[in-house]
This record gives sequence, C-alpha cells and structure tokens, in this order.
Amino acid sequence: MVSASLFFGGLIGLFSQHSSPLVVPLLPTLFGIGTAVPVIAFAFLVAFASQHVGKAFNRLTQIERWARLVTGIVFVLAGIYYCLTHIYGLPLAG
Repeated sequence: MVSASLFFGGLIGLFSQHSSPLVVPLLPTLFGIGTAVPVIAFAFLVAFASQHVGKAFNRLTQIERWARLVTGIVFVLAGIYYCLTHIYGLPLAG
C-alpha cells in the first residue's frame, strides 16, 4: 500500500507537468503489471508446489521424531553425568 501511494503521489506531479496522452495511461498500467506479476507467480508456486510441500513436511515429521528421541537421550545422560559428578562427587572423567 505504501509503494502504491508513493507511486501515485509522484504520478500526480508528473501529470501536472506533462500532458502526454501516452504517459497518463501507460504508467499506472505498468505499475499494475509490475506489482501483479510477482503475486501471480507466487500464487502458482504455492498452488503447484503444495503436494511437494506436504511430502517434505511428512518427511520432516519423521526426522523430528528421531531428533527428539536422540536429544532426550543426550539430555538424560548429561543429567545423570552431572548428578553423579557434582552431587555425589564420583570422579567419572579421567
């Protein structure tokens, strides 16, 4: 919205300086096309890539389960190590 208001605010100044019949309809048309093309491209990307995104999400869900399991095991082992060395004073490290 900000870019549109800045563009059309500057365009009003151009209209008052130049009375070209080509510039008046051409600049807003080019602005509209230039702002619509990325939106349309992104919409097509989202529409046609959604199946691949779903597959990738399912794969990441499987990886996340293993990552949670490994992280949990590492934290439990680290907790046991710190409890044994700092609370009970057992010399486990060489």
